[in-house]
Amino acid sequence: MNYDLRIEDVVDYRYGVIRGFKGWIIYELTYPKLKKYLSRIFGPTQYMGIGRLRKIGLGQIMIKKVIVRE
Repeated sequence: MNYDLRIEDVVDYRYGVIRGFKGWIIYELTYPKLKKYLSRIFGPTQYMGIGRLRKIGLGQIMIKKVIVRE
C-alpha cells in the first residue's frame, strides 16, 4: 500500500468551512474474490461520489488499474 493524502479546507457560503482530504491511495489486491467484490462496490462511486456535498463537486473518486512491473 502506498499513499499521498493531505488535508484541505473548502469554504462554502451555506456550510462554512468543510474539511476533507485530497490525494491518492494505491492498494495491492492479491485475492481474486476481493477484486471482484471491490469492483462491484467501488464501480458506481465513480458516477455517484462518496460522502456528503456531492452536488457541489466534493466526494469525487477515480479508480484506475495500475500494473506494477518488477
